[in-house]
Formats: sequence, C-alpha cells, structure tokens
Amino acid sequence: MKFYFFIPYIRFVLLTIFFISAKSTLYSQPCFEHAFGGYLNEEASLVRPTFDHGYVIIGTRDDTTHHTRAYYVLKLDSLGIPQWEKSYGDAFNQNGSSIVQTYDSGYAFVGSHASALYNAVAEVVRISPTGSLVASKTYPPFDGWATEGIGIVATPDSGLAISTYTDGFISQNFYTLSKLKQDLSINWTNFVSFDGSIMNEHDAVQSPTGNLFTLGHYANFYYSSPPILNVTEVRKISPGGSLLLDTLYAWNSVSNSISPTSDGGVIICGDRDTLGDKNISITLLDSTGNLRWQKILGSSRNESGRHARQTKDGGFVILGSVPHLYFPLLNDIILVKVNAQGDSLWTRTFGATFDDVAVHMQETYDGGFIILGRTNSFDSAHIYLIKTDSMGVISTPYKISGPGNYFCKGDSVVLKLNPLPAPGSTVQWSSSETGDSILVGKSGNYTASITDSLGNSTTTPNYFLFFATIADARLSTSDTMGVCTGAKLENLAAAGLSFSYTWYLDDTLLADIKTNFLRPTRSGKYSLRVDNYCGTDADTVVIDSLYSLPPAPVMNFSGNKFICVGDSLNLFVPDSNLSYQWWYSPAGPAQPVAGATDTSFMALREGYYFVQATDFHSCESSSIPLNIYFDKYPAYVNTSGPVSFCQGGHVILSAPSGTDFLWNTGDTVNSLFINTAGDFWYSMTSMFGCPKFSDTVRTEVYLKPYINLGPDTTICNYNNFLVDAGPGYNTYLWQDGSTNQTFLAGTSSPGLDSAIYFVDVTDVNACANRDSIMVRFDVCQTVNEYLLNGENIIVKSTGSFEGGITAYNSTSDNVELEILNLSGQLLISKILGPGLTYLAGTGFPPGLYFYLVRDQKQLLKAGKVLLQ
Repeated sequence: MKFYFFIPYIRFVLLTIFFISAKSTLYSQPCFEHAFGGYLNEEASLVRPTFDHGYVIIGTRDDTTHHTRAYYVLKLDSLGIPQWEKSYGDAFNQNGSSIVQTYDSGYAFVGSHASALYNAVAEVVRISPTGSLVASKTYPPFDGWATEGIGIVATPDSGLAISTYTDGFISQNFYTLSKLKQDLSINWTNFVSFDGSIMNEHDAVQSPTGNLFTLGHYANFYYSSPPILNVTEVRKISPGGSLLLDTLYAWNSVSNSISPTSDGGVIICGDRDTLGDKNISITLLDSTGNLRWQKILGSSRNESGRHARQTKDGGFVILGSVPHLYFPLLNDIILVKVNAQGDSLWTRTFGATFDDVAVHMQETYDGGFIILGRTNSFDSAHIYLIKTDSMGVISTPYKISGPGNYFCKGDSVVLKLNPLPAPGSTVQWSSSETGDSILVGKSGNYTASITDSLGNSTTTPNYFLFFATIADARLSTSDTMGVCTGAKLENLAAAGLSFSYTWYLDDTLLADIKTNFLRPTRSGKYSLRVDNYCGTDADTVVIDSLYSLPPAPVMNFSGNKFICVGDSLNLFVPDSNLSYQWWYSPAGPAQPVAGATDTSFMALREGYYFVQATDFHSCESSSIPLNIYFDKYPAYVNTSGPVSFCQGGHVILSAPSGTDFLWNTGDTVNSLFINTAGDFWYSMTSMFGCPKFSDTVRTEVYLKPYINLGPDTTICNYNNFLVDAGPGYNTYLWQDGSTNQTFLAGTSSPGLDSAIYFVDVTDVNACANRDSIMVRFDVCQTVNEYLLNGENIIVKSTGSFEGGITAYNSTSDNVELEILNLSGQLLISKILGPGLTYLAGTGFPPGLYFYLVRDQKQLLKAGKVLLQ
C-alpha cells in the first residue's frame, strides 16, 4: 500500500489547572493531509474517530488469494499514521459500508457479501481492537435475490442497529432498520422505505435521546397520483422498535444524509437543482419532524451537499463537492461552516491536481474535523484523508507558499517554505531537492520534510501544481476537403485536460457539441475554437462534399458460428467492385490480416472476423462481424444424483443436446434409467455437428441393511416386552420418533390390547430398511381351570408324552383356541368346530401352558393345561 503522508511536527502542550483538588487535561490533535492506497485498489466508505483519538476507516480492496474484493479496515493513530490494516476476504466479493467502535474498544462493521445462494447478503462483522476476527453474521433475504448492508449504529445498550436493503423478487425492494443484540441476532426489525427510495451509510442515526432516525429519498415518488419528484421520508423509531414518526417532505431537493442534533431533532443535507444550477441544501427539523428552517448555500459553481453535522458550538458543518475551477468534469472537496441559524460563516476547499470527491466527515475530540474523500490525484492512492482545526484549516508549523497552482507549459514556479526553518535544520522536498525553496516546472504534488537540529521532523501539507498545455486547434492540412458520411472531424492536436471546445458551422454556434470532435451532417464551413486559461486557438476547414458510404458487404455468416476443432470455415462476400480488407482478432480490437484483400477468406482459427469495403473516396463500410468458436465442449455423462445408491434406488444418466446417441448398453436415447451397477458411456454428434465421445461413469448399488424384530408375540397385559433391532446400524427411528436400539413395548389397558411396533434403520451408506412386530397383550393374571363364559367348552391334556391336547366344543359355533407359554408367547392358534377336536403331537416340551378360548367378540375361557 502506498502511503502519502504530510505530517506536521506536533507539540503536545499539557495545561494543568488545580481547582479544589480537580485536575483537567487539554488534549490537542494534529492536522494532516494523507493519501492511502496502492496496487490493491483500496477504496474507503467511511471514517470514524476512535476512543484513543485515532481513526478507523472501512472500505474494500483486492484479495490476491481469491481474486475477489475483500472488506478492508485501516486503523490510524492520532497523527494519521497507520497502526494496522486488515482485509477479510474469501471466494466471494465483499464491500464494507460503515463501521463503529463498540463498548469493548473493538469494532463492528456492516457490508455486503456475495454468496453462492444469493446475489449478496448483508453482513455484520465484529473485530477486536487489533483487527482480529471475533464474530460475523449474515442476514439473507426472507423473500428476494439479495440484501445489502448499508449503515451501522452503536446503541447505548452495547448493541447495534443496522440499515439494510432487500432486492426482492419482481419489484418488492425495500429498506429496513434492524436492532441487533450483542450476539448479532435480531432483536427487532422495522420497515424504513419503499422500492424506489435511496439510502446510504449516512441515512440511519441515533439521537441523544436514544431514538433512531432514518432518511429515505425518492427521486420519483410514484406511490401518489400524480407522482411527486424528489420526496424525502424521515422515520423516527424508539429504542424498542416502535414507529414514532413517519413524514414525507416535498422539498424538491435531493437528500443525502441525516444527522442528530442535541435537542432530539435532525439536520438533513443534500442539494437542490434550480434551472441547472446546483446548490447545497440543509434542513433542520425538530424532534417531532416540524421544519425549523431550510437554507440553500452555494454559488454558480454547482456545489452538492454530501453530509452535515452539528458542531459543539451549536452550529453546523457541511461536507460537499464542487466542480474544479478549471476542469469542470473534475471535483474538489469543500467544507462549509454555518451558525445555528444556518447562515454561512466560512468555506474551505481541499483537493489536488485531479478529481477529489467528498465521502464522509465528522467532528473530532479537539473540535476539528476529519474528512474522508475519494481521489485520483495521488497516483494509485485513492483514499484521501484530511484533518483540520476548528476553522477548517490544515494548521501545521510549516507550509509551502507559491504564486498559485495553475500555470502554463513552459512556466517555472518558485515554491518556498513559510516560515523559513531555523538555522541547523535540514529540508528534503518530495522532488528529492533540498533547500528552503525549489524551482518547479512540472505538474504534481509537492511536500517538504523539515528536521530541526534536535532531530524533530515535520512534513508540510501538500502543495499541487498544474502546468496546462497551450491551446492548439488543428482540423486539417488543407483548407477544403470532403468527408465520408458519419466520419469524425476532430482536432488533430493532442487533447488537454484544461481544454474547452467550441464548434461553429457557417459561423453559427453549435452549442450542444463540447467535445474535440464532431460528425459533419452537411457541407459548410466548420470552425473549432480551443480555450484554456493559457489562451485560445482556432482553426477552420470547408467541407465541400459529404460522400455516401459504400454498401456494407454481406458476409455469408454473421453472429456466432461453432465449428469442429481442426476444421476451417470459408468466408466470402459478393464482389461489388470495391476494395476489401479482412480483419481478425483472437480477442480485443481487430487488426487487418496482411494480404487478405479478396472477396473470400479461409478462417482457420477461433476469433472475431469481419470484412471492410472501401470505395474510391476512401469511405469505408464493414460487414456484420462473425465470432467463430471451436466446439470444445466436453461430452460428459450427466447424472441426476449420486452414482452410488441403495438397493431399489436409481440414477438417470444423460447426454447433452445432440443427435446419433449410442450408449455402450446399445441404447440410442439421450438418457438412461439405471438401477444396476456397471460402467456407462456413449458417443454422439454435438448440436454443432461434431463427433463426441463421453467419459465413463461407474454406478454402484448398496444392499439394504438386514433387520428382523422377530415373530409376533403375545404377553400378559401387566408385562412389558423389549423389542430389539440389534446393533450395528447408523440410525434407528421407531414409530414414536425415538432413536434407541431397543423399544420397550407395554400397555396401560386393563383388558385385551395389541400394537404394531416398527423401526427404520440406516447403515453407513445411508441405505434404509424397516421391520415390524405385533405384540398382543392378554388378560392372564388369573388364568386357572375355571369357566368364564364357556361352560360348554372343555380343554385338557390327553396325558400322553407327545403333548396331545383335546378340546370339546358343545356349541354350534366355531371358536379359536390359543396355546401360550408361561411368558405369554403365542405358540399355536387353532379354530375349533363343534364337537371334539384332538391336537396330537404338538411338539411342545412337557410343562404347564396357558390356553385362551375366544369367539369373535370376547374371551370365553382361560385356563392352564399340563403337558406330560
């Protein structure tokens, strides 16, 4: 980073006053004029004084790692000397907008961060006092394409408030103000202004009462009928987020900033255009939004107001820009001081050789002003920082004095130090010369560093000089000439930054043409006058003929054309008895192809082609250009999802647009439905007629995990049953949402009940499977050989070792017999018809068993049976 600094020698004077054991110290700060930046293209959005009487700047610069734009923070001491600088880049562009110092002496800034999902998202970043990253949070749109971070305010509760812009879907764009907690989460959000409004980093502020004010400006307020031009909207919001004031003002002024006043009101700064003459506009509102006064400040130089703030003396200071005195397309920075009634007290102008534009300003602890500007007057340094005293003057021990700033080429100027350095001091000028004065004849910025006999050093503020080129007008080497229709008639002399151009046709002023060229529309006498502060020059030429252009040649191809790699394309135009020249460029401006002057041309390379036809008047016409591209697009096997999938899944493999598809499976379609493992590829003809061979994709099929919960079972309704899915699965999900390996089945019903339990399991490949089990809960706590409602049903053992059972049903209906072990597990179920039923050889081991007899409605009988 280049750092141009003009640092005055500083003496710190401590005045100590004792009064009833109270001591106060008067701090003073230096004045300076610095430029920062370099090859990383640093830009700044805002500057703030810091608790240590230094300054912090937020902006953006190039990130050389990711080749993007990154947030940029520069911390300066009270002399304006860099203490540290940090950037916080990643693979997406960032833009820092505003910064504040937080209660812990760290910093928080707001900006916009491009992302993969949105065009941009608003972002707040908190950093430590030395610039280390502490925390960050993004605020994406709820419904839209992007959000942008604009302004940030430090609130008394150690929180923050930010203003953001949302680029909504279709046309739902709007601004909001959000109060943040200390952890950067949103406490509340309030709407600020509609689509069509404009806000910047100066449009959300907090008053001494804690209320927040926002400013929106509508160039065209189309929410009324008819629409109103230049409408200003002011909103006042309580610390808790309640809307206290919402007022629209039709002042016919452009509003650029809002700042709080000590009485709870606000001062609004902007500019007003009256019949093409722009002036600064400042408006004072009280705490209820009522107009106290409005002032229009300026001259005939088209001043514009950027930012206004109340000063400690109750007056106001305004930062603005004004067109350069000699170069109307360039700007200088102005600082205007007014009293409490808005009456002008003084105006100061800052800037160097070229364009210097006002960005931000704030009163400092010592009553002076810190001014941030954007500049191109200091080579690659684009951040312009000025510190003045309370009168807007860059007060330093030494200054450079000279006869002025603007001179003519060939002049020489003597620059002197004022006052002269004391004997024994050394002087080093920025031009590498020494001595109390230098002779200068070259445009540039000049400073001098003075070191006294004690080794104390100071640097003067910048003194710029500009030596303008002498005005020169030259239209032609002959007095009379003919020109082709649409051709330029221009000044053949080199252009000068200070030049202004005036054209005449047959001695009549062409008031709308102020450039160094025009395009003649008819024959006549054309005159050009070139003026600058060094003088005037003029030239005249008579255009006696305005030649028509030859017809544009029509090439057999135009627009974009793709051909196969290694092929060529024959270009041609019909012969119209003109001279032809073919032009070509692989990229950038085209150049004539040597020897290519026929009506046809064989294009062998990618690039930009056209042909130019010239008639005997040397008038030229060109064909519609042609861009030739080689079809280098690879043929990939496109997949609709992962190529490794679970049993029962699939993937769709597809080819790009084209014809003549042939897959290795023999299929001749554009896409395949694949549910098996294997290798797949294809050949095809591209949409541009070129043969293509794809890469190979291999698919893999994973088996589903095996899961078995066991057979259905019956237990007593006062017992529980542990259903176990088994170990080794990645996840478990039971029917009730629980995620353990096991599930304890039970019922609270005093009677009969049943339930189906199921579990979904996944393995390491995320493949899933399910199994289920039915558990029946029965009444078995009083099982004995007694009759319930089944007096006509008898169940008993046959007494044989084979485990036989006999059952007698003396009713005329079918019933169901169930045999259970002592754990309540169902062993056998049998339909009993009327009469005797013999169940021989059940295979059950000897022991005691339960039996249940049911009909379709109820339990008829329960008991025990002993198998021997």
